Amino acid sequence: MLSPGTELEGAKGVYSVIRLVKKGGMGLIYEGESSEGLRVAIKIPNPEGDLASLSQRLRCEIEALKRLDHRCIVKFVDEGLLPWKIRNYKLPFLVMEYVSGRRLSEVGRLELVEGLRVFLRILEAVAHMHRREVVHGDIKPSNVILADRPVLIDFGTAMTEGCVPSRKLYLTRRWASPEQLERGEVSKASDVYQLGMLLYYILTGDRSGEGRPKPSLFPERVREGTVKIVAKALSRDPGSRFKDANEMLEAFREALREYVIGVVIYEGVKKEFDDYIRIGRGFGNDLVIDDPRKHVHARHCAIVRRGSKFYLLQGEFSPTTKGLKRVGIHTYNLPHVFREGAYILVKDEIELKDGDTIALCYSPLKGPYKVLKFKVKFLFNESSLTEHV
Repeated sequence: MLSPGTELEGAKGVYSVIRLVKKGGMGLIYEGESSEGLRVAIKIPNPEGDLASLSQRLRCEIEALKRLDHRCIVKFVDEGLLPWKIRNYKLPFLVMEYVSGRRLSEVGRLELVEGLRVFLRILEAVAHMHRREVVHGDIKPSNVILADRPVLIDFGTAMTEGCVPSRKLYLTRRWASPEQLERGEVSKASDVYQLGMLLYYILTGDRSGEGRPKPSLFPERVREGTVKIVAKALSRDPGSRFKDANEMLEAFREALREYVIGVVIYEGVKKEFDDYIRIGRGFGNDLVIDDPRKHVHARHCAIVRRGSKFYLLQGEFSPTTKGLKRVGIHTYNLPHVFREGAYILVKDEIELKDGDTIALCYSPLKGPYKVLKFKVKFLFNESSLTEHV
């Protein structure tokens, strides 16, 4: 144990110990301060353990962090050797940035959009690691800190191309992949599995760690593409998963494009909807049109989302557990969509575009009747999908 005030001389500077923050099986972590006043975290091997093995593991952690440079990965600051009580023995120590915030494990399930954004940033960080040939080996909610940005910490199980820790496997069984548990194998594929577990936890708050997603736990607003990513990442066969975090990142960014909601503007009032909106004159519609002249049908039409696209469908619809079911069609007073200077008749359905104008009825002589404006609201725009290094 290091006493407060102990000074450690690293390769780049001198660091003073403030207090012990955490004592784990592999190492001790202290809060410290550099001679320039920078707040840091200092890690040394646990002196009560196998010092040779734990020292080698810490050297691998240092090697891994020195390869990485990503804002959502705890940053390497310095390294050095600490003279120990045993004659001629020196313990390696690691100096990192001090990350202050709540661990994801303390927060539980996040609001959907916020949770997806947190996962995107962590996935980008692991993709960066895999490009640099670094495997984390212990991705889990308690190793993600929500600071001014999500930060992945604890590289004590990390492996690099030129540095493999001792054979003794340190892992968290609840979050470990099948091959980690059964054969002690740690690879990019096991990182992908743990990313799948992390995403499932973020979406559902489920801590069981069974590796078998329960569809009933997914919130209704979770899109199909996201559910498929969880299922693929959690395949028992490593070869059936994404090959690495970069391939998973590409699929996840595409899945995030499904997170759009529709907006209908009628008589100055905006009404947002997720999966569908039923429009008509009668009660029971999601948007009720006041039409004493009764040109608009009681159940006139619906706008439905399919993936990231929206469609206007004419007719009567009833809700089911799988969405809307068409129960009737109209032969007159049909909706029209304004395109390229003309109103287009919707006999069955038409794909809508952002900014479209919809006339619930249209006559060449009298023009459009009961006009709506349709817009698409992207919950993840292209800027938010761009990696923040």
